[in-house]
Formats: sequence, C-alpha cells, structure tokens
Amino acid sequence: MKTLVAGPWVGEFGWELFRWQAFVRTVAKKFDNVICISRPGNALIYKDFANEFIEYDPVDDGFGSPPDGGKLKGFTRPRELNEYIKAGSLYLPGRGFGKPMLPFNKPVGIGNFGPVVPSYVPLGEGATKKVVDIVIHPRNRPLNRAHNWSVHNWTQVIKAAKGWGLKVGVIGTERESFPLKGVMDLRGIPIEETAPILRKAKCILGGSSGGMHLATLCKCPQIVWGLSHNKPRYERWWNPFNTRVVFLPSVSPRPEAVIMKLKQFI
Repeated sequence: MKTLVAGPWVGEFGWELFRWQAFVRTVAKKFDNVICISRPGNALIYKDFANEFIEYDPVDDGFGSPPDGGKLKGFTRPRELNEYIKAGSLYLPGRGFGKPMLPFNKPVGIGNFGPVVPSYVPLGEGATKKVVDIVIHPRNRPLNRAHNWSVHNWTQVIKAAKGWGLKVGVIGTERESFPLKGVMDLRGIPIEETAPILRKAKCILGGSSGGMHLATLCKCPQIVWGLSHNKPRYERWWNPFNTRVVFLPSVSPRPEAVIMKLKQFI
C-alpha cells in the first residue's frame, strides 16, 4: 500500500490554503493511504482526501512561521508514522509550493511528480445553527501591528450593521483576533464549524489575512483591505471560485469607507 505523509504544515494559514493543501490533494490521488498533519481545528481542508489527520500545534513566536518549513520544535511523530516513513512512503514536509503571487491554477514542479496542478474544493456546504448576516475578522497580530484595525473602527462598523438589522459574528483565533462587544463570538471554533457560517453569510469584512482567504474558498463575498499589491491576489490569483471581492487599497481604511461598501453589499 502506497502511503503519503504530508506535513506537518508550519506556516501562515493563507499559504496553507493556497500554496499547500490544494497541491497535496492532487498528489494524493496517486496514493492508497494519505496522512495529513496540521494545526488543531484544520481537519476540514483535508477531509475529502485524507484517511487520517494528525494534529500538531507548532511553536509560535507570535510573528508567524515562514512558509518554507519553519519551526518543528515539539513535533514528535507517532510510532506508526515513523514506520510508514521507514517503509518508503513519500514524506512531504509542510511548506508552500511556488511563489506566493502565483495564480491559483498555476502548475508547480513537485519532486518526481513533475508539474502539479492544484485541486481546490469549495468549503462550508454543511448545515449550521450559527447563522449571521455579516462576518468580521478583526485581525490582532503582533506581525505588522499597523495592519490591525482598531477596536474603535470595528465598533463603528458593528453599530452601522446592527442599525440596519443585521446580525454580526466574529471569527478568528482567540489569540490573533479582537474580542468585540455586541456580536456573536465565533472565534476559536474549528474550521469545520466556521466554514458553513461563512458560506451562508452575506459577506465578510476584514484586513488581508488567512481568515479572508478561507472565506474565498467558502464562496463568501468579501470587503477586504490591505497593501495595493494584494489586490490581484484576492480578486484573481487566489480566487478559484470567482468569489465576489471588493478590495480597499489601504491597511487602515476609514470606517466610513467600509460602511459605505457594506451598505452596497446589502
């Protein structure tokens, strides 16, 4: 039996979605048994092709691990995993394939497989009881703190949305997203629960982040902001399902501008 061991993934979440998991999905078609290793809560993105998912939470220095592998401190392979590797299974250490700005469907050479075309699947088709109209991802990372929108700004947007009768929810990790008042707190839940919420929402708001890239795979329309060079990545390069995107070329747009765009969405 041919076994593929893919991971552990160590790197930023957006890279995992667009420069890793989709390539592993394609390579996996050549194997009988597929084992994927990534952070706790990320099983959904491998569920359709992996026979087994192993959780590994990498050491985090607060600045995100580099996409070319990064820190594997504390990773101890289970005994059976060592046996698979000793038996000659293919072992793909978790790292992004290709340059970050490559289009989502661009083939990338991987080992002996030659050019590999990534395979994407839409996420969030399941049912959920946690339904909101608007999702926000209030980024709060030590990396590039200037890119974190203030709680004051988010409060203004929430006030406007609720004034229009909209139900608002907040996603993200508890460590890297702001807690906000007057909203449904959906932070820290597994992707398997987050994805259906995104799929059914009218739109998501937030600065450029892994959470926004997840929304793209959930076909959730989005108002996203960030450095101008990210605009084609959101609109085309990392958008396999042609998800509707409104991109604001600023790391800190005025709340009034975001509220105006939101009003156009609803």
